Amino acid sequence: MKDSNLELIVGIGVAIAGMIGIGYAIGTRSKMNTLCEKLDTSIDKLSDDIPVDIPEKLVSRAIENAVQREVAAAVKLATNEVVAAAERDIRKEVNAEVERQYTAISDGVTDEIAARVARIDEAKLRKEVVEKAKKQIADKFDDKLDDLLEEFNGNLQNVGKIYTSIAKSFTKEG
Repeated sequence: MKDSNLELIVGIGVAIAGMIGIGYAIGTRSKMNTLCEKLDTSIDKLSDDIPVDIPEKLVSRAIENAVQREVAAAVKLATNEVVAAAERDIRKEVNAEVERQYTAISDGVTDEIAARVARIDEAKLRKEVVEKAKKQIADKFDDKLDDLLEEFNGNLQNVGKIYTSIAKSFTKEG
């Protein structure tokens, strides 16, 4: 029970200290605001009373620098636009010319191919195709024939061994 009373008293004490701190902070802020207002008013009066003389040369130089920056930016923008327009025009012209040349070349190539195909001797072509097919078939069968002969010889040797084995067993029995 004593602990809870002590905690209550400490809590109330902390709350009172917090309230005092908040009141002090509000009072200090009010004083600081009043001081700042007085300083602002004093500075404004001083600046109104002090004549400021900016030399004409400095003003001219500042204006000249500003004009140069603006001119450079405007020139850069205009140059970029002109370059982009020129690139678009060149691409359009190149594409159009390529399309015209493609049509001319395509017609010429098609005519040349048709002329060459018309000159093909069908009988000679058929004969060449048959000869190449025969050669490829023969090559393929040669490879397979070698494999078949090898397998046949292996089987023949096995049969010979079996036959010899059977013949020996008959001679031993007989």
